Amino acid sequence: MVNEEITYIANDARCLCAIEQLESGMAKNEWLNENAALYYNVSYGPDGFPRIADCDNLGKHYESILNFTRLYSRKKRSN
Repeated sequence: MVNEEITYIANDARCLCAIEQLESGMAKNEWLNENAALYYNVSYGPDGFPRIADCDNLGKHYESILNFTRLYSRKKRSN
């Protein structure tokens, strides 16, 4: 369980960094390409359907994962 919590904490931090990259002016397509693996790592869902943020673990909510997943989906749709 400790390893799983560490994974969520690390992914939450990675998502926050990704959000900050885009806010700092990184080009949208470059940002989408660079963060695709992270997006698929922190979300789940069957092909062809919208993905869902995996942002809760044992009652703890990880806001940056949720925000990143929403932002990535929005940017991908507007591409």
